[in-house]
Amino acid sequence: MRAMQFRRVAPTVLCLLSLSAPVLAHHGMDGKLPVTFLEGLVSGLLHPVIGPDHLLAIIAVGLLATRIARGELFALAFVAASLLGTGLHLASLSVPGSEVLVAATAVVFGVVLLSPKLTGMLGSARRWAPLAVLAGALHGYAYGEAIVGSTSGPLFAYLLGFCVIQMAIALAVSRGARWASEKGFAAVRVQFVSGALVSAAGVVLVLVALAAA
Repeated sequence: MRAMQFRRVAPTVLCLLSLSAPVLAHHGMDGKLPVTFLEGLVSGLLHPVIGPDHLLAIIAVGLLATRIARGELFALAFVAASLLGTGLHLASLSVPGSEVLVAATAVVFGVVLLSPKLTGMLGSARRWAPLAVLAGALHGYAYGEAIVGSTSGPLFAYLLGFCVIQMAIALAVSRGARWASEKGFAAVRVQFVSGALVSAAGVVLVLVALAAA
């Protein structure tokens, strides 16, 4: 049953990701630099949503939060680290292959989701913090590309926007997964299927990023 569900859903998800990844604008401004507070806010809110690699990773963070003790702190560490990553980009730090690394975080998260024993063994958000911080910093570094050269007002709004939307998505996914478990869906099955989908989609995004590099 589990394998049948995965085979039905996976091709559609992977096809959509592979088609959308190369063409979506990364921050909803058609490549233009935000010049007002509102533009910065909108850009920050949109960037994590319309970037398939970012959205996939955030969804995975939310799913992982349901399997880790005090998982909300795991999500918070990811979001806070994205601020750090953006700061590193604004400080002109170079991270070679950042787009590939960003997509690869989804693969890593998916592999972890595929192993309920692994999430259970590591247990608390504190033990998962290094993974959350590293992945969040990579995503934040990518976010920084859209705001380099902006003034302080739009920059602050941009940072606020992508922090709020990332946390909102992660918490919504986490609560949705918990609701599904409470309604009778086997938690292990949900984790396995979601892990398989996240891993497979992440691999597609890595290949797309490598092809564009």
